[in-house]
Amino acid sequence: MCGDNDFNLFVMKRRILSFLLLITALPNIAQINCSDKIVAGYIPSYRNPATVDYSKLTHTYFCFIYPTLTGGIGNQSAADLSNMNTFLSLATNTTKLIVVGSTNFQQMATSWSSVQNQYSYHATFADTLRKYCQLYGFNGVDIDWEGLSSTAEANAYSAMITTLRDTLHKYGLVVVSTVGYGSYWGQYFTNTAVLAADWMQVMVYDQTGTWAASPYGNHSSFQHLLNAEAYWAGRGIATSHVVMGMPFYGYDFPNTSGGLAPAKTYNEIVNVYPYMDTCSNRTPCDDYTWFNGPALIRKKVNYSISKGFKGVFIWELGQDAPGTKSLLWRVRDEFNRACAGYSFNDLCTGEIEPCTTFEPEPETTAMKLFFNRQEQSLTTSVPPGEYRLFCIDGLGRTITQQYFTSSGYENQNIPLALSENTGVHFILVYNNNFRKIIKVLP
Repeated sequence: MCGDNDFNLFVMKRRILSFLLLITALPNIAQINCSDKIVAGYIPSYRNPATVDYSKLTHTYFCFIYPTLTGGIGNQSAADLSNMNTFLSLATNTTKLIVVGSTNFQQMATSWSSVQNQYSYHATFADTLRKYCQLYGFNGVDIDWEGLSSTAEANAYSAMITTLRDTLHKYGLVVVSTVGYGSYWGQYFTNTAVLAADWMQVMVYDQTGTWAASPYGNHSSFQHLLNAEAYWAGRGIATSHVVMGMPFYGYDFPNTSGGLAPAKTYNEIVNVYPYMDTCSNRTPCDDYTWFNGPALIRKKVNYSISKGFKGVFIWELGQDAPGTKSLLWRVRDEFNRACAGYSFNDLCTGEIEPCTTFEPEPETTAMKLFFNRQEQSLTTSVPPGEYRLFCIDGLGRTITQQYFTSSGYENQNIPLALSENTGVHFILVYNNNFRKIIKVLP
């Protein structure tokens, strides 16, 4: 009908199947008990808490409050309190923590009383946080004192976390220590401090784009996660005590020379490039925004759970895209898959897709294939002609073969039901003059 050669189709299918056998037929890992694992996310006070799907989270963090110089808590604005109350009313099935930000920490925490021979305000600060949690209904605190830079600050931090633990644990409240990625100011978080906390969180992001000499590239690559793992394991910290951080944002470099780059939320990125492959971690052509795409997020989640980490956390939930583009959906789905014993099928090559697949607006896109998982349909816009559509799943099974006709670059929606349980799918659309294959990750 299309003038295609059945033998060529057979050869193509064999090649795809061989590829799948080589890189997707991965053995399942042992089922993991995830009853004490964490899928956490932050909600800053300037975001709308009502946009978050809390059912996909085990722990939620509202930020920020700040210490006063004498161990109290600074005043919150009416808008911040309103958003916090909305958050508390919605995140009812999660463990809710209040986040204490860096402002005033250095002065408050290091203040020493020579008369009492102890830190002046640690006990006051601990009791203030206890009362705050009980007043509003938080389950504990996350201490986010960033930029420690001296032994004096390291000692003060360690003593403060220990005091917080001893005070808050009496009331069933938890203490979390959020720390640096590696030896750049991570060395000032002592083992005594991070082990005094109920768990520690490692900020595996901002590794480029935030200073003038920043290298060009992803600020939160998979290698960065491995580096963070190696650093803290080398310090003797067990993976079961560590929650690994992931970003829902990227950095938009002016060119490939690197340097300072403005941040962009994941939602902003996919609004401009809605047809990016799920493997993409960089926007196409002369747009140099690096971020964590769906496949990389999945890979990090599966690795973290399968390697025995306590869980993963997200900075921050308000940066996510809605609907079928959501990264949070991928986080929770891959968490469930990892806990059930499924490995991650990493089919991504790291290559940047051709520019023609990334036109920002459908009406100006000459040629595209895009699978809409929510509607279970394939949107096509291809040159005029008769085509064969051929789809196989991650187990090498044929899902469908069908023909369709294009009168020329018009959008067509072809129903195409894909199973979530068989991982990746390959969808091939072709005739004698045109051939395109796309990967669809669950």
